[in-house]
Amino acid sequence: MAGAILFQVVAVMVVRAMSGGPDEAEAAPTTQPVDEKLLTTEVALTQLKATNEKGSGMQIYEVSVSVRVTEENLERLNTLIERRRAAINDAFNRVIRGADPKQMAEDTLEWLRTTLQRELERVLDEPGLVEALYIPRFMKYSAN
Repeated sequence: MAGAILFQVVAVMVVRAMSGGPDEAEAAPTTQPVDEKLLTTEVALTQLKATNEKGSGMQIYEVSVSVRVTEENLERLNTLIERRRAAINDAFNRVIRGADPKQMAEDTLEWLRTTLQRELERVLDEPGLVEALYIPRFMKYSAN
């Protein structure tokens, strides 16, 4: 029995000596160059109060809207916002005033987000300029 254990120990030592140990591995680079055109930023677009009289009584909505845009398009977006701020607010107010109460009650606000982004693209006349629209604040009050 002692001979079998000694044989196993010697066999392991011989295999280790002959294999030379594990090969060295090179680490892959941890960072890749960043394409400046792909960097994005979020811009606060507007805050508004709008009423909706559809359904049971008048509701008041306080809404903040932000958008995501590439760094490359940031200056163009800011210029367009300044030039068309009133038209943007008017379009957003019309959407909220004309919305069905069920649409405004969605948990995810997907209908409102999609509709506001479509209206923004129409007002700015630059489809694809805005990558995403966010509604970070959405408050509903009864006017009664």
